[in-house]
Amino acid sequence: MVANLSDADLSNADLSNADLTDANLEYVNLCSCVDHYGYQNGTNLIDANLSDADLIHADLSGANLSGANLSNADLGGTKLSNVQVTQGQLRQVNSLKGATMPDGSKHP
Repeated sequence: MVANLSDADLSNADLSNADLTDANLEYVNLCSCVDHYGYQNGTNLIDANLSDADLIHADLSGANLSGANLSNADLGGTKLSNVQVTQGQLRQVNSLKGATMPDGSKHP
């Protein structure tokens, strides 16, 4: 069974080492949020398995994707502003069409 987390609010979640292979994360909110003390807390996806995951139009702003497996993931239209991710990881994804890149630029 494939996990369907579309439209879920997982902001500030700790999903490190999670296996979300083939998960539907379309429009999910995984963005970084500021807590009541003014600290920015990003979603922790360190070493998570996101291979083949559908992250279309998800908000990953400020998330930590260090070591995450993004092979064949669909990041079309995804917000990747200030995300901790390497160019090597981004080369493994299936699509970045229309994504907002970590530097704020828009992918064609």
